[in-house]
Amino acid sequence: MHNELTNQSGIIKVEIQKDGKTAHASIYVDHYLRLLKHHKGMGDTMIQSVLTELDIIQSIPTID
Repeated sequence: MHNELTNQSGIIKVEIQKDGKTAHASIYVDHYLRLLKHHKGMGDTMIQSVLTELDIIQSIPTID
């Protein structure tokens, strides 16, 4: 297992903000590149998962 504290490859971050709610995902660049070899739509999948998370967050009622 890779030690995340010493990973120097950089981080890809996706953040979506809407109506005061935020959803986000992040992945180390070297891990992303390894996954990309096996899953060509990885970036699209990552963004779609953040959009789905935002939909879930927005459906939770806020307490005023």
